[in-house]
Amino acid sequence: MCITRWYAVAAPWRGAAPADLIAEVCAHGQYGLALQMIAKVLGFCSPDGNATQSLMALRTDYIDWEPTIQIARRHVAGSMCGTGVFGIGSAQSLAFEGLSQIVSWPHEEANDGLVGLSSCILSGDSDGHNSIEFSATPGSVNYLTSGNHVDTTCRNGDKRDDASLRPCEWYTQRVDDARRSILSRQ
Repeated sequence: MCITRWYAVAAPWRGAAPADLIAEVCAHGQYGLALQMIAKVLGFCSPDGNATQSLMALRTDYIDWEPTIQIARRHVAGSMCGTGVFGIGSAQSLAFEGLSQIVSWPHEEANDGLVGLSSCILSGDSDGHNSIEFSATPGSVNYLTSGNHVDTTCRNGDKRDDASLRPCEWYTQRVDDARRSILSRQ
């Protein structure tokens, strides 16, 4: 018996607004030295001065995202989205803070420094109505962390005194959920 669950982590289901801007920064050096430095610190520009392929794939106009979203709606069991640009506090935090000041986020949208919340949340239907409930506790299958994009990878650990900054605990909870599910079927 095979049991598989898909989880989405800081997924840019509709692209990432900063990718549109940063691609120009890498290619043409627009917007000044400060933004060039931020793009380099975050690893978005390749050594030859072009935007990395991974960054280009995040552009909002890269593909028609809807077919991917349709597949995800059928299979994704839960997700983690970030809303805190500074997050837990790391070398990337200041870069994300600087980038967030430059990007024109729609309606001052909450974001993790790279992905806006409206792009990360896999809405319940094709009209964008969200029937999925999120919680700021890592025990929730749909976790809204105050962390930034890098924090959602668990690279910076957890902040034990703040439930909204425990991405590693969220991963552990998902593994524990799977383990309990497997054991209950034996």
